[in-house]
Amino acid sequence: MVQSIYQRLIAIHLILLLAFPLIAGAAREGPEEPVERFTQILEEVMGQKDNGIRDRIQRIHKGMEKTFALEARARAVLGPQWKEFPPEQRQRFVRSFRRLGAVALYGQLAGKEGSGLEAVGQQELSGGTTIVEYQLGVDGKDPVPLRYLVRKEGTEWRIWSLEIDGVSDVATNRAQFRAILEEKGMEALIQKLEDRLRKIAKESMSAPSQPDWH
Repeated sequence: MVQSIYQRLIAIHLILLLAFPLIAGAAREGPEEPVERFTQILEEVMGQKDNGIRDRIQRIHKGMEKTFALEARARAVLGPQWKEFPPEQRQRFVRSFRRLGAVALYGQLAGKEGSGLEAVGQQELSGGTTIVEYQLGVDGKDPVPLRYLVRKEGTEWRIWSLEIDGVSDVATNRAQFRAILEEKGMEALIQKLEDRLRKIAKESMSAPSQPDWH
């Protein structure tokens, strides 16, 4: 009897030891986690001055795939009209939108080398949303503020929008894209995005490698 109780206590102890790292990891998982991962990628990209533009954009794109709520961002940009389009068109739009997002982000940060990115703080909002704030130190200029709006998708925190120096990527795209959508329709909007990406690719033909964006 005593031996049986002792064996049970040992078994419980082992279970707790095995479970503790998972519990501790879950406790550390917070809204700042995807921002920290993506910020690390941005710092690496900004430090890769010898790499071509395409290589750096590709790194940003892959980082966004792992940390951003890509489809939710696309839905937010198109608004209620999102539901009107067939799945095939939605997928094409999301693909082009995420690729263009990586290009636009690189363009916003290019030439802003300095002391790097520094965490400032975070603020919880209603509806399960958290703002995580960073600032980018730029040589000879005031720091550039970065505000990440983070929300939970299922069990994971994801970046929903990024505001750089007061300009939100989701809000900017919403205004631009909806005007085209209302005037010319979804197919015209997708074609415009794809044409813009082809133009950017052509302008960077001297880069050493082709981005794998598919």
